[in-house]
Amino acid sequence: MYTDRNYNKSQTNQEASVYDDTNDRKIGMMFLYKEKGYSKNMRMGGTYDLDIESPSELVGCDVERVSNTTYAKYKNLGYSNIPSRKSKYWNGKSTDPILTKRGTIWDKPNTYQNWKIDYIQFIGDTNDFIYYPSSYIKENINNLTYESHHSKNGWEGKKKGTFISLRIFDDPVVEFWSWVDGKFILK
Repeated sequence: MYTDRNYNKSQTNQEASVYDDTNDRKIGMMFLYKEKGYSKNMRMGGTYDLDIESPSELVGCDVERVSNTTYAKYKNLGYSNIPSRKSKYWNGKSTDPILTKRGTIWDKPNTYQNWKIDYIQFIGDTNDFIYYPSSYIKENINNLTYESHHSKNGWEGKKKGTFISLRIFDDPVVEFWSWVDGKFILK
């Protein structure tokens, strides 16, 4: 297990809450339209909703940015991480259990239960990204790891340190792309 803070650098709760991912969403939406055949009905989701969506077609994409050191960790370990709180997009369950401030569990209806939701992770301060198709994440939804160092970054609770861990370097359905000079390049 890696414990060096620089190696495991992830955003703190504060950093994550103020990061503006509008540009990442725009590039992601262009990518889905140009390279993956999504319709022009795609739109930006709300602040706490799916990042890119087409509710009429039940398709969408979640977008995030990971640090260069997080990507280096992925390469060293051979797998990547998607926060398990996002599992509602792929687990097919009708509710998403939410822990309330009073300590009770609220079974929030899962509006994404029957959707096809892809995932994009931008890397560091670049326009390089990893594309995960929905079907691959659904197949691997139960591959979980726990990383305790996240509690040091202001992320409280075990669920916040639990990740869907995907083997991304030995499965061709996971693709590595770059957005360069207005073009998408498969690496």
